[in-house]
Amino acid sequence: MAAIAGIDKGKYVGFRLTNIVASLYNAHNKALVDPFSFFFGRFRVSRQAVLKDNLEEWHRFEAEKKTFEPVFDPDRVVNAYTGEKPDGTPITERMKLSELSLELLVENIGRWVRHKYGNKNLLREGSNKVFSDTDVQAPHEGEIWLNGNVRIKGSAVGRGKFHSVSIAGPFEASAERLGNLHCDCEEFENVLRKHGYTNGQYLCPDIAALLYYARYTPNGVSNLEAVMARRNARIWLPFHSFEVQPATADYRVIKKGQQPRLSNLMVTAMLFYLTQKQGENKASINKGLKRLEVIYDPLLKRLFGQGKAGAAQEAGYEAIAQKWIWDLGNEIWSPLRAWKNEMHNYLTTRAGFEFKGLVVEKEKTPYETVAMEYVKKSDLGHSVRLLFFGGLPPLVVERRVVPEHKVDIFALEKKSYRKPKPMHFYEELYAPKITYDYRRCRFTFSEVRFAHEIWNPQEMMPDYYKALQHFYGSNAIGRLAIQINRIRPPQLERLNVPKEFDSADKERYLILVNTIRKYGR
Repeated sequence: MAAIAGIDKGKYVGFRLTNIVASLYNAHNKALVDPFSFFFGRFRVSRQAVLKDNLEEWHRFEAEKKTFEPVFDPDRVVNAYTGEKPDGTPITERMKLSELSLELLVENIGRWVRHKYGNKNLLREGSNKVFSDTDVQAPHEGEIWLNGNVRIKGSAVGRGKFHSVSIAGPFEASAERLGNLHCDCEEFENVLRKHGYTNGQYLCPDIAALLYYARYTPNGVSNLEAVMARRNARIWLPFHSFEVQPATADYRVIKKGQQPRLSNLMVTAMLFYLTQKQGENKASINKGLKRLEVIYDPLLKRLFGQGKAGAAQEAGYEAIAQKWIWDLGNEIWSPLRAWKNEMHNYLTTRAGFEFKGLVVEKEKTPYETVAMEYVKKSDLGHSVRLLFFGGLPPLVVERRVVPEHKVDIFALEKKSYRKPKPMHFYEELYAPKITYDYRRCRFTFSEVRFAHEIWNPQEMMPDYYKALQHFYGSNAIGRLAIQINRIRPPQLERLNVPKEFDSADKERYLILVNTIRKYGR
């Protein structure tokens, strides 16, 4: 949104979303499972002849008339190589991907791969050429480990030719599925640092490639076939980038009709990845992929749905940010850091909450925001999220699970769901409602508010006042007071919220709002 007069945007920083992943909540780690990694892994492992067939099929399909709503923009325009001038200078044009001839499509993919990685190995190497020293370690006690070296995607100059990959709990029946992940690639280490106070282990494309290879080429992994036979187990892929049964030969958008084979989806996802534009990243791809029920392993869907109202789910969607902003040191305005520290300390030391990670609020709207989530230890259906915006002072959103609303990963894709008009968080202050929780994948009771539990830095009050006037007009405080004093939704009774919730919170709300008016003028 545009800057608000009188507020210095530089004082307020927010998290920049770079990826959306499915998180598995294990006892020892949090596996951050990237849907796109499995499509990248399949592309990586495929032999040249198979990739050629995939590209030919994709090209034929793109020329056909569509009777459905595509997941990704079918009219994507890219800078494409179309030939050379007499002096050998390359000619590039802006054109739709679907308008490229098969020959030019293959040529451009090679150029995009070379531009990204410095070579064309993604197209040249497949199957066992990508891996070395793959094996399964199966101790008599403890978890099974799948290990291997995965060839690096870029140049090997100045470094080894392979990344070392290890996966504990690689089977569907593992006690802790993907309970420990390791890859020495830069992406894995970067995500581990960016996820703040949690042990978030990122399932990168190299880890996904080894899982995919082990699933479909078990004889290429030392000791794997013997362990699978002895334990009656198979490698687990949370997301499928390959048709595993006839019923899933077509994938679908829930709103409309049928779409092509997953090999076509793999090509499309890779094309979008290789031709990323400004503002696009893996989150842009995964927002599309996670809409498709057919790529979900049945076990993963069950993990999303585990737990009764207020109980823990074993999987949920979380956000990966470009950086952990609190590592910026002196670049963070001290009152903003103080606000975060006060809220973090209050929630974790006095209120019984635990920091769980980063989540997306208002996904795929103009007001999409990455928030820090804290979950109540004694009531796992109760969470508090800290909202940080670029250019605006922070807010809080509180969520409580509503028992009658069950987990539904694809609820927003159904025709019965009428999407409300997108509103900024400031426009929803003290207006409790039922909204979709993108982490839990279910509708929950939510309320946006100020942080009334702590002392709010006085230096931020004038900016809160200006923001309120921007969204509510000159009588902003009066309008908020009316909103606070409204009768609360009846759902509160069914959520076991204490009787004093209304009066106690209303009083604190009004005190803080009047404090903003006092210091803001």
